[in-house]
Amino acid sequence: MVDYNELRKKFPAKGKGRKSNSAAIKRIAREYEMKKAELGALKAPVLKKGIVFYAVVIIGLLMLGSLVLSATGKGGRPRVSRANIDARKSVEALAIALGRFRYHTGAYPADLEDLASTRIIKAGWNGPYVKKIVPDPWGSAYVWDPAAPALYSKGPDGVGGTSDDIVAAQELFNQPFVDTSWTRTWVPYRLRGIVVAPDEETKRVVSNQVSNYLSATALAAEEVAAAHDAFLAKGVDDDEIAAARRAILAVDSKPVHILTHWTWNEETTGEVDVVARVQGDGAELFVNNESQGRGKREEGRGMSEEVAEFAWRVPYEPGEIKVIGWRNASPIGEDAVVTAFAPEAVKLRILKERLGDDETGFALAEVVDERGVAVPLESPAFEFAIEGPGEIVRVAGDMVAFRRNKSSGEELVLAAASGKLRPARAAVPWRR
Repeated sequence: MVDYNELRKKFPAKGKGRKSNSAAIKRIAREYEMKKAELGALKAPVLKKGIVFYAVVIIGLLMLGSLVLSATGKGGRPRVSRANIDARKSVEALAIALGRFRYHTGAYPADLEDLASTRIIKAGWNGPYVKKIVPDPWGSAYVWDPAAPALYSKGPDGVGGTSDDIVAAQELFNQPFVDTSWTRTWVPYRLRGIVVAPDEETKRVVSNQVSNYLSATALAAEEVAAAHDAFLAKGVDDDEIAAARRAILAVDSKPVHILTHWTWNEETTGEVDVVARVQGDGAELFVNNESQGRGKREEGRGMSEEVAEFAWRVPYEPGEIKVIGWRNASPIGEDAVVTAFAPEAVKLRILKERLGDDETGFALAEVVDERGVAVPLESPAFEFAIEGPGEIVRVAGDMVAFRRNKSSGEELVLAAASGKLRPARAAVPWRR
């Protein structure tokens, strides 16, 4: 509402009288109408199209904006091709396989094709580690440098040393050493294809069949005693016995070998000694996956510069002990043993599978539990006997040396017994 009193104060009449006041009022009224007309023109817009039309326009503008952002590189992560993903997976898988090869053999293979080989590449080999080596998704061979180590794909451009190369992370090569859980399900190549009893009932049936066979074919106690009286202590010296023992236990070929075993008596208390032979300069002991620290190097025990013995004294715990060997701060391999149960049987380990005429063989006898795990008895007494064209040459505790007669051509059967334990028999065929 217009305040005319204020307007009169603002625009006073020049002259006195009713006529002059009326003119001023009319002028002010005209200004008011003009302002009112101007304000009336500012009305709310009227939608001439439906709401669907404007919604489609807005969505279209949003899509156009996202395309512009993608084209300028500001629309989030760039899309990765399927080929890049496959190449990354292949590089990572090959790096882990190379680490497993080094875990078993102590060194990397010279060529990636060695990972897929089905023949023994070197001592400790337990492959194949991959099924097949194929080129990367762009048709180029993966580049492998065992000295670095370095493994990479040349990428889409097929040129090494460019920004699109796909390189394996260094920690992947050491992953098999850091996390050794894969070894628990890793099947040695020599055992692949052997069918394992699928359930406990079948296992018991198979075990009974084996026990009955061994009992039926075992030598009688009198025969064992008679053969024992006929043992000949000639022809094999202590050095040959010691060398044969190391060969049977693969001590010289394994980068890490635990010499003392975990006791089978789970009621054992107190501290026990663990000794390991390592082809390196350091070793670490784990008891049930808990580190017991680096071992103390034992001096003066017939070691060379390359082989050392390390010892620990730790509290006994049922379970697993594991020793990881190191050389120049890099892991070179490991050995593990588990708690043995009560003694169950005798086991024979033959150095040579076949013997020729007048050739000497060696065998190691050990006491094992129902799972085949060695039971570390302090001084088990073994009795050995031989069937066929041969003779026992020497017995040294758990080691036996035997010789095949000349021009025999027949199979030898070596037998070992110890008290009431299930005896063992091992056949040694003739080698021409």
